[in-house]
Amino acid sequence: MLYFVLVLMIIFAFLAIQSDSIMRAIVLLSAFSVLCSIAYFMLHAPDVAIAEAVIGCSLSTILFLVALRKYRIFTVYVLVDDQTSEAWKFKIKRHVIKFVKTINLEVHYIVTNEPLERLIEKYKFDSIMICDNNAIDFHGYKSNYHFDLMYDYFNKQGDYHAGISYIDQDEMEEI
Repeated sequence: MLYFVLVLMIIFAFLAIQSDSIMRAIVLLSAFSVLCSIAYFMLHAPDVAIAEAVIGCSLSTILFLVALRKYRIFTVYVLVDDQTSEAWKFKIKRHVIKFVKTINLEVHYIVTNEPLERLIEKYKFDSIMICDNNAIDFHGYKSNYHFDLMYDYFNKQGDYHAGISYIDQDEMEEI
């Protein structure tokens, strides 16, 4: 039985390291801590098992979750050209800020005219929006679930005369 718990600990540790989501990684590490506590108990160290359960599983998980909730930033790069009107830029910014408030994040909103390829290679982002006066093209990673929510939010606004396309940067194919 002890070997089974030890194997599960290795599996949960590996899954936490490989996780795409920070929240999922925190939950997996909490499960790892519970398994650690069980292993200590099986090794006849109940005092260490209780300390691990209280501190490792409960307290540290709560601290991680509070810290994660407190410092979440959603980074949006907006690519515009010289033809893009100020009214259109303001409208996009207003919708981005409204969206980010609905998911309780802080927005890091950057307007730029750098090429898309350079942004993808050089910067960390949650979404890149290429805007002109008629359309918005979204670029982002499929693993970021906020990206899908943002895309849906903008589609539901109905303020845009042209379509909004979703382009997955992980596979570099348009969906």
